[in-house]
Amino acid sequence: MTWDSLPAQVEAIKQSFIILADTFREQTHQEWNDKYLESFGLVTPDGKLTNAGLLFVDNCTVFQSRIFCTR
Repeated sequence: MTWDSLPAQVEAIKQSFIILADTFREQTHQEWNDKYLESFGLVTPDGKLTNAGLLFVDNCTVFQSRIFCTR
């Protein structure tokens, strides 16, 4: 298990992913569905954010962090 997939003690229902949803729509031309959060590994099945999910919420509270995308 990697750091980013570890669950945080933050309820996903209390967080907003509007910026992520807007970016998803812009890049894929598909409608956003909140089920994608679990599929992308940002939320656990019991509704907690993962550490990766903390980085993608609209008001990120994880300071001095970066997200890298590699292919």
